[in-house]
Amino acid sequence: MKSLVVLFFGMLLWTHEAFASRASIAFASKRGEPFLIAIDGRLINRHPTDRLRLNDIPAGYHHAEIRFPDRYGVLVHRVRLFLEPGYETEYLVQLVGRRPRVVLNKVGQYPINGGIVPPPYPVPEVPRHRPDYPDDTRDRDRNRNSDCPDLLAGAEFDRFYNTLASRPFDDDKLSLAKQVLGQSTIYAEDLKAVMKLFSYDSRKSDLAKYAYNNVCDRRNFYLMYEAFTFDASARELERYINDLAR
Repeated sequence: MKSLVVLFFGMLLWTHEAFASRASIAFASKRGEPFLIAIDGRLINRHPTDRLRLNDIPAGYHHAEIRFPDRYGVLVHRVRLFLEPGYETEYLVQLVGRRPRVVLNKVGQYPINGGIVPPPYPVPEVPRHRPDYPDDTRDRDRNRNSDCPDLLAGAEFDRFYNTLASRPFDDDKLSLAKQVLGQSTIYAEDLKAVMKLFSYDSRKSDLAKYAYNNVCDRRNFYLMYEAFTFDASARELERYINDLAR
């Protein structure tokens, strides 16, 4: 009997360690450019795509090769990556410069949620102007009520949105957004539009958490999940909001 107990706990420990030694990695291009990925010399996707996730791969160091098809050939970026055991690591890939070169930035790292991967969110484009909303939204802007004091809407929101869009860096945008939203309420749809002005998921998440209590129609807060580039960022914000509700 004692030997069976030892065997059971030994298998349990092995299972835990085996899971903890695995990792996930995700790539997405900033402007939707399609790319190919090779990991440790093995081509992962035969057809170019603008986002890619690899689940349940060994943690530790890996050699990655990112290939961007170009009119002059193929732009190649080679890098050695470290994947933290039990975490999903996210990278943003982009082309910069007139003579393009590939730049890879680590933008997030999140605990793997039991290996469960939800359906992917679409990669959002960074808007350059405030999107048009249905007429009923504009009607609500005109009919402000006591449930939404200091509502940031209509022409006020347009001025705020355009000022924010003119700032080139996420940190500057975040500072201004917190200054304004700390004294205002906002519709979920408008907050989502503001989040899409940011390049990095970490800054989007910071803003969403900061503004959560000031969202007028909080039942629509789930719209924020669509503003992220990476799925794990949306899941992390969802867990944060669920913890607040407990």
